[in-house]
Amino acid sequence: MTNPYYADMKELKRDADRRVLFSMLTIAYPKPNDGFHIRHGCVNAFEEELKELHEKVAEEAKSRKKMVDEMKKMREDIKLFKELCIEGVSSLSYILQNDGFHNRHRCFDAIEEKLQEVKEEVAEEARIRKKMEDEMKKMLEDIKLLKELYR
Repeated sequence: MTNPYYADMKELKRDADRRVLFSMLTIAYPKPNDGFHIRHGCVNAFEEELKELHEKVAEEAKSRKKMVDEMKKMREDIKLFKELCIEGVSSLSYILQNDGFHNRHRCFDAIEEKLQEVKEEVAEEARIRKKMEDEMKKMLEDIKLLKELYR
């Protein structure tokens, strides 16, 4: 027979070995205070900011398309005005009675005014678009820097 003290010592040694193995397994789990909750909040803020930027870009693209359509319509109107003015001049009986310069002059003035308005609108849209592109580039750079900091 074996000594009961010896059997107890063997049992305690087995328990101690199991406890060490179990403690090694539990160390692999992340600690609750690793700061992930802070990073998660930052990621949510980034996603929200990107969503807002995408909405702004979509809105700007929509307004740009609308402006292009308006410009196309104005060009057609200008072409029509020019044709009407030229038709008025080409009429021989009209030329013999009156040279019609005063009528043509008003027509050309109206065309020039419309053309100037279109040019100003295009310049304004280009300036706004450039400003938004610059802001978007800065925001994307900031987002990249923040992502690198939190990795």
